[in-house]
Amino acid sequence: MADEKIQTSNASIARQCNRIIYIEPNDVYDRDCGNKQVGETLTPKYEDFCISFNLIIEQFQRFKTEGTASSNNNEDDETKTYSIEWGLTQEDMVKRRTSVLQGDRGEYITNPDGSVSFKVDDYNYLTTYFTDLSYDSYYKKTEIEGLGVESGQISYESWYTPTIVIKFVDVRGSFLFGREEAIHVDEKLTADNVFGAFFTMPYPLFRLQVKGFLGKPVTYQLTCSSFKGNFNSQTGNFEATATFIGYSWSLLTDIPFAYLVAAPYATYIGKDYWDRHVNTKEWGLWDDGDTTVPPPKLKELFRDIEKADEKFESEYSAASAEQNEILQSTNTEKTLLNEVNTSLDKFINSLEGNVGGNYITAKDDEQKKEQILLFHSANNLKVSQETITLYDKFYEKLTEYCNTYTSSGISKDKAPNKWTACPKDLTFYKTFNVNVNANTGNVTSISLSANKQVTIENIQKLTVCQSTKFKISKALAQVIRDNINSESKSNFFKNNASLIDLSDLKSLITDRIKILNNQESDVVQQVEEKVNYEIKKILGFKPFIGNIFKIIFCHLETFVHIMKDSAREIKAQADTGQRSPDYLGIHDITNTDQLNVSKDVTPWPAIYDRGKKTSECGYETEELANRYGWVGDISHNFIEEKVVYAIQEGIQDLAMASQKNEQAQSFTGFPITPYDLAYGKSPFTNVRETNISDLSGYLSMRVASIIGVLSGNNINTKLASLLGKMDAYNFYLVNGSSSSLKNIMGDKTKDDIKGISYCDNKFDKWGFSVKEGTNDRHHNFEIVKKIKDSYNNQSRHPMFKKVNNDDVFVHWYDNKGNGFVSTSLKRYSDYKEEFTFEKNDKKNTYFTPNLYNNSNGTISSLDWIYNCNSKSLSVLNDDNSKSYTNKYMFNIVTETNKVSEIMNKYDQIKEGNCKVIDYEVTDDFSDYLNTFMKVGKEHTAKYFKGVYHMLSGNKAKLGIKDDNLLSDTLYGKSKVKYNFAYNGWDFRQNPKLKNEVVVNEKGDILLDGESTSIEDLVIQQFKVIHFGTECNIFGCPFYYLQNTRRNKEDDVEYNTRVSHVKAMLFLHTFKYDYYNTNLNVFSKTKKTGGLEEVPKGYLLLMSSLLWRQRYAKEHNNVDPVTYRSIPNGSKFDADSDIYKNPGIDTTFFVRENVNNNIFFRTIEYGNRSFFYNYKVKELFGGLETIDYNIENQLIGLFEDFVNNTFSKISSQYEIKDQVSTNVVKQYTSGKLKFDIESLYEHVQNIKNKKETSITFEVWLRNQGLHGWVEHYSALNVDTTKNIKKQGLKMLFNENDTDSQNLFKDLYLGSYVIADSCSRRMTKSDFKSEIKVNDSLYESYINGFIEATKNITDKNSVSTGGDNNMYVSPETLQNRDLSLAVYYYLKNLWDKWLVISKDDAFDVKNYFNPNFIFIDSFYFNTFHHLAINCQTLLRAWQELADNASLFNFLSRLVSDHDCMMLPVPDYIGFNGKSQKQDIEMMENLFRPLSYNAMEAPSNSNKFVIMYTYRPSSNSSEDNGYRVDHYDIWSHGKFTKEAEQLFGFKTTNSVDFDRDTDFATKEGYNVPSFGIAFSRQNNHIFKNINASMDNPVMTEQAIKAQYNIAKQYGSDKKVCFIGQDTFNIFSNYSYSVTVEMMGNAQICPLMYFQLLNIPLWRGTYMIYKVSHNMTAGNMTTTFTGMKMNKYAQPFNTKFFIYNKTRTDKSEPSDNSSSCDGNNKTNSSVNVNQQWKSSVEKVAQWYQNNVHDYSQNSFIKCPLFNKNIRKDCSGFVMACLWMYGAFKEDKQIYSSSNFISNGNFAKEMNKYGFEKHSFDINNLKPYDIIAYDGHVEIYNGYQNGKHTSWSWGNVHDSKKGGLPCATASLKKYTTIWRINI
Repeated sequence: MADEKIQTSNASIARQCNRIIYIEPNDVYDRDCGNKQVGETLTPKYEDFCISFNLIIEQFQRFKTEGTASSNNNEDDETKTYSIEWGLTQEDMVKRRTSVLQGDRGEYITNPDGSVSFKVDDYNYLTTYFTDLSYDSYYKKTEIEGLGVESGQISYESWYTPTIVIKFVDVRGSFLFGREEAIHVDEKLTADNVFGAFFTMPYPLFRLQVKGFLGKPVTYQLTCSSFKGNFNSQTGNFEATATFIGYSWSLLTDIPFAYLVAAPYATYIGKDYWDRHVNTKEWGLWDDGDTTVPPPKLKELFRDIEKADEKFESEYSAASAEQNEILQSTNTEKTLLNEVNTSLDKFINSLEGNVGGNYITAKDDEQKKEQILLFHSANNLKVSQETITLYDKFYEKLTEYCNTYTSSGISKDKAPNKWTACPKDLTFYKTFNVNVNANTGNVTSISLSANKQVTIENIQKLTVCQSTKFKISKALAQVIRDNINSESKSNFFKNNASLIDLSDLKSLITDRIKILNNQESDVVQQVEEKVNYEIKKILGFKPFIGNIFKIIFCHLETFVHIMKDSAREIKAQADTGQRSPDYLGIHDITNTDQLNVSKDVTPWPAIYDRGKKTSECGYETEELANRYGWVGDISHNFIEEKVVYAIQEGIQDLAMASQKNEQAQSFTGFPITPYDLAYGKSPFTNVRETNISDLSGYLSMRVASIIGVLSGNNINTKLASLLGKMDAYNFYLVNGSSSSLKNIMGDKTKDDIKGISYCDNKFDKWGFSVKEGTNDRHHNFEIVKKIKDSYNNQSRHPMFKKVNNDDVFVHWYDNKGNGFVSTSLKRYSDYKEEFTFEKNDKKNTYFTPNLYNNSNGTISSLDWIYNCNSKSLSVLNDDNSKSYTNKYMFNIVTETNKVSEIMNKYDQIKEGNCKVIDYEVTDDFSDYLNTFMKVGKEHTAKYFKGVYHMLSGNKAKLGIKDDNLLSDTLYGKSKVKYNFAYNGWDFRQNPKLKNEVVVNEKGDILLDGESTSIEDLVIQQFKVIHFGTECNIFGCPFYYLQNTRRNKEDDVEYNTRVSHVKAMLFLHTFKYDYYNTNLNVFSKTKKTGGLEEVPKGYLLLMSSLLWRQRYAKEHNNVDPVTYRSIPNGSKFDADSDIYKNPGIDTTFFVRENVNNNIFFRTIEYGNRSFFYNYKVKELFGGLETIDYNIENQLIGLFEDFVNNTFSKISSQYEIKDQVSTNVVKQYTSGKLKFDIESLYEHVQNIKNKKETSITFEVWLRNQGLHGWVEHYSALNVDTTKNIKKQGLKMLFNENDTDSQNLFKDLYLGSYVIADSCSRRMTKSDFKSEIKVNDSLYESYINGFIEATKNITDKNSVSTGGDNNMYVSPETLQNRDLSLAVYYYLKNLWDKWLVISKDDAFDVKNYFNPNFIFIDSFYFNTFHHLAINCQTLLRAWQELADNASLFNFLSRLVSDHDCMMLPVPDYIGFNGKSQKQDIEMMENLFRPLSYNAMEAPSNSNKFVIMYTYRPSSNSSEDNGYRVDHYDIWSHGKFTKEAEQLFGFKTTNSVDFDRDTDFATKEGYNVPSFGIAFSRQNNHIFKNINASMDNPVMTEQAIKAQYNIAKQYGSDKKVCFIGQDTFNIFSNYSYSVTVEMMGNAQICPLMYFQLLNIPLWRGTYMIYKVSHNMTAGNMTTTFTGMKMNKYAQPFNTKFFIYNKTRTDKSEPSDNSSSCDGNNKTNSSVNVNQQWKSSVEKVAQWYQNNVHDYSQNSFIKCPLFNKNIRKDCSGFVMACLWMYGAFKEDKQIYSSSNFISNGNFAKEMNKYGFEKHSFDINNLKPYDIIAYDGHVEIYNGYQNGKHTSWSWGNVHDSKKGGLPCATASLKKYTTIWRINI
């Protein structure tokens, strides 16, 4: 039983268990305070059973009447309060609070204006004046007693908002009409009337306090939604019905959500207010216990969510590619393993069927070996053909697996009995003597054939297999023995047996799959960890529901303060005479909505004018000024104008965001640092909205990165200035607003920016207040205040410290004095994740740069860079250095699309095509490009200088006929016609052959002196000079010598070493000008870092040599390359050669002394004519060592190449030893030499006609080379040279275009090195600060300022007037929008804001104490319920234009299966302590006297509750476990109340409820009992029970579909939230209860229903109504039966799609970061239409080089003039297809969306029209909206692509297909029939 701790002296009234506080309502009188006879029932005080009704009307004045005009600014004077109740205090009367039932107040005084007032000292008393109907009676009384309330009804219905209907009775109309006449004097209103409150602005506040017979009064905050009156002719009374709804949402229902989003960007008040509060404790978000995380701006949040996948891809694209490759590889291997296993099972089942199912099987658990013993009556069995075929299929799969995955430990030797083929006849051996009962056929006895004792040992000695290697295992022997000794013998025993030894193959397969699953899990975990880190980095917080709500209310606070603070400024203006009508330009006060009662104009007046007419439209009257006007037309002295412009700028920016993004698509910024290029966007993307203080910090980091690290101060001031300008353009690109830029920069100088970076207190005015009310101001970048004294003597955290002529970057440094700077710009608080501040003493404080521990055991840096060597980093040591990478210091860009982006960016900047939004950039960037971007074909041409005979013309270019080549299939011809002596393709044997391919200085490829395309070229061989004769590396004996296994080398070690060595030898065949080239990163003349393009093969070779050196160092300096074979008893051992070893510090190149040509040679040991003379260090600029980070990444590049690319190449192009028809082995060097000699003999025999091609084919088929089919077109040797010293010349089959493209890409394709350091980095211990020359610093800042000034001078305009501010021309020109915004803000002010206190909507007053996030168990969900970020984004996208804040919040909670409701008075929340909560529960069912009533409350709570599935099963009779629970039974708490996790808590019961709203576990659960048929029941009247069967709803199906869709999509990262679990809906068991009136009964309370079978259980109230009439009140509530099982809370904010497919495309509202190309080869489309589109696209990109809607060009494809725009391109495709043959008209995009004749013509040619649906989009669909048309191509490289000419897409611009325009605009699809 639970600990029933009693919190009061009344021990039996309220009881507590965990968070449940329970009371039995009918027992509250059993033990009254004064009663010592425990258990004795007492009678309550009947006089306390009273009901109360009090309607308070608080009316606010805005100079409403002449008689009540305020003159002294007293807040009470500006508010009039009416109360429909009896009894007011003297204080009420002084504060002008008026009761309808106040009675008479004695003498009155007539005022000079004719109005009346009363003496304050007089008190009220009731009268009989309600019968006086004369005017004098009305005139003498301030209020009349003739108004009353007939009834009131309160109910919680839709949205759980209280709805209240009150029926008023006005006796004989004395109140409504009589009083209204009395307060008018000469047509002037001299006083107020209570009924007037229902029709006034600003809206009055209504508060209704209701008290029932039981419990305390409850106050509802209301607003009037309707007022209806009628005259009752039967009574002569006037009756009015007023309907009220909860005022709780107030401003939230009217304020547009877009205004909130725009508020922090408002340059007037909003931006500054946000910056001052964003880091305050009150605004802090919750993150793993940290409640100080600053909230992001909503617009930034939405953008970040939208771009999350893209950001993830840019940060981890290389890692992702590698990891996805691993996942794909593991999936492929698992698939093949399962096929092996399945085919083996099928064979075994079939074989067992051959013996009629007579077999036994056993598995040895220790050795994991499995055996099958087959029984047969004869000694021979003819195996069925089906079984033989099944075995062949199995062995084929096993062979495929073993050849593909050589290091798995699974070999073909593991096949059953090691068979290479299933025998046609299976031998059985006489093993047993089996006696059978002739009558029954049952086995009666079994003995061993040798009559030996039946023991395990003897059974194991039996001969049961042809091979003596296979003996019966101990496990199988035990099974045999047990069967023999069993009383009931098994009938499957026969005399003869045959053993099938399955070895441990099945176990190996199972174990291997487990390993692969673990690898997959590790990779997925690693990716998820990185994604989690990246998502956290992107969002800056965890998107729990409490955090999202708090962010929204931070925006609300900002918006309200824009309005409130502007009103305060207006008041200050009034104090100085600047709010007079004349000053504001108002010459006639009657042209406003303000009565002439004040000398000052109140805030937000309506202005009336004659309208406005322009040259475009509009209307202007000539007489009466009766149209709403714009204050900006009158003067620029209105504060309101600044507010409107500020809000308008923000709204306009939101509306134009997509348009600006489209404008910026063609230019994504200037990449200066390598990180910028990898990031792919402006470096200021994450800090686009900032202030001068923050911006100065970011510019300081850019200066340190660019000048201090990247260029090492090795640039001139001109280039530094240009770099500053480029960053200004980057900043403008993301800021997007010239006016915002102007307001940030203003007239700031370099001294301001530098002063801020020094933390010079002269410039602290730009910072934020450290403490309210003080002048102590700091900057947001000052994360730590107590850094090293030598860097800081002011207790500050500066960016730079001035030292002589240098500025030292001192913001981050380690304990060795090394300086660090982050390459990415983000929220300053986020840098705490990158650097940990170590607190020792002032002199020794420092920062530790944090590392990321990858799941594969490697470590990587976060995004920080430095000037020192990696060896000098304090976080590295000898153990972890070899696993360390920092891709921000050095990175190798390998992805083709990324490399293309870099090339396109280079061309774009070089050509000057750089328009930043609307600003044309005209700077000369040649100095920047020459210094930092060493890319382009002119740069890479140097690597190919002087290189010949690597590339070749294809067979068409060389005139090679197919008849001279091998066929693509071994048996494709009846006779082999191949001329084995043919050498016409080999220039060395055919001097007449013209086949010289070179790359000239411009990077153009020439074939025999003429320009050619890469498509016309092939790679014939990868050549090595083997002992003086050229051969293919895949035909070289030295290559196959590497197959030699070393002593004690296991399979993994062997396969790893061999594959890497072979890959290194393969890369040596790539011919480049190694002697005359060096990479900048290693160059002796290096001055700066930057980007450098380098051929793939060149860099891979360098990487392979580093791997070789590291391998040797890790293996006692033993070279991984094998130079001589190890004898293994083979007859071919003697044929192996011994090769010269160059040493691990030397390549396999031989450099000729004459012209420095370098060749790859194998040199025989002892050869003194050739020497390996090209050192490895010569490739690295002479460096003996290179930095760990660089070395690790290069080695990693090589290992990726080996595992992913070379493994495929070697598996296809390595030849194998065809031992026999069914046996293929790896070649040894000796055996290959033997077969080369055999080949030579056959060639000679054929040449001398001693042999035919047919006999040669037989040799090839049975004993010859294996693996040449399909891969090689010619095999040859040099007949003039010693055949014993040759390898094979092998011509690649160029029909295999995939391989040829791969070969050419490896040779000609490029990687890009991104190097962030100006130094050559080695393994030496070199420490360094980050220093910046002061003149370069100033030049950069001046360049930044100059560029921003140029932008803003062109694109921002001054408003003028005393309130001058800068706004964009678009804002000034859009008067109509300004007018609309003004009057919307005026409405908000008049309706809501003028009546509220300045801090009423502050987070600390409105959100923090009043918003409660719980689930059905009252468990705190603030930091548990995950919001689906994509759902959040979708709500914004769909509601941005017209939704209120309330609409948005409602959508958000409903999307996540929550309820949002206001609670007027709630026990579980309002108590300030646990004790107080219990005391409140004790009084819940007690009558309260009228005099003990508390004052009406002024606030509500807001509850956001996550609801679970209700109970649906209350009986175990149907075989299902009951799902409800009881919290109380038989006078005590149940075990469920004690044990249910939802009610448990570890928090202190008396937590601080004002501050601990986010972190506590839950809230107290108010609950009470309802016991049916109890004798002492006097509270509950009626109980109705019902049941509705719950069903799975459409929402459930939709949720499951969405989850499945996410996993099946191409998305790498999919956001998820608690909406994942929206699978339950309808209530099941419900109970409705009627009771004595109790206003405190409200939704969410619990009650325990007792004594009713099936319905017994715990319920939650979800519907309540209170009905009050004269002398009576009843309360009715309905509850749903609670389910004890709750849906789990999400454990993730996203899902990682580990099995990406190409079957579905992501919808447009969920961006994807998948980098895989989705090809359309498998898409089922009309091939003629597809071909037409592609041909036209090819012609366009080759011949059209501009965009024009008025320019035409003739297209020879169909001999028509085509237009150079989007519709012209689509029409060209249609013409090419054959449509519209006779029509020369080029239709526009509007035709494609119409239904006219054009549509009929489209239908005629097979096109069908569909409404646009992104989920139904298919490649080659024509998609259109009014303004654009294009042809969709599919989802590729992480984005939608199209065939389009909406912009220039010629070859220089990347060609077609291109990126698709925003899919949100499209309306129409035209799809061709198949």
